Amino acid sequence: MKRLRATLGAVLAVSLAVSCGGKDFTALVEGGRGDLQRGDAEPAIAQFEKALAMPRGAEPTSLDEKARARAMRDLVVAYVQLGRSEQAHASFNKFVSAYPTRANLSAYTQLVAECQSAKRYTDAVHFLQAAIDRFPEQSGPLVAKMDELAAQAAQAGDSSALESLRSLGYVGD
Repeated sequence: MKRLRATLGAVLAVSLAVSCGGKDFTALVEGGRGDLQRGDAEPAIAQFEKALAMPRGAEPTSLDEKARARAMRDLVVAYVQLGRSEQAHASFNKFVSAYPTRANLSAYTQLVAECQSAKRYTDAVHFLQAAIDRFPEQSGPLVAKMDELAAQAAQAGDSSALESLRSLGYVGD
């Protein structure tokens, strides 16, 4: 009987820890999304990084992979908003490696749209070229999007984006 109580106590403690962890993960991710929506990318990054550093299983089971994948993608957006290109690119590569089925064409194009919104045209070119490389069968509309980016970069006077486009062969000298 004593053993049974000890075992049940241990199971209850683990269950509580996991369920509390799920609330912590969810609270951190929701807080990060709220910060991101308000344009506060720095605190959003801190919350996403803290949530993603939690061990797997810390988030609610039914949402585990979807929630973690979304948090990773939102972290990339926060890096883009702050102009932290290298971190954005590295985080997106981690996202693609960890969740290849969630790294679909829509994920790439949404990220390109986020870059355009933030007027981060060089990052938009990078992610759009990555989409073209990954989804060559869809390259027609994506190349048309490159033309749109070229026009936006030229209008904004973004020489870095124009140089990226030139090096990829999308715009002439």
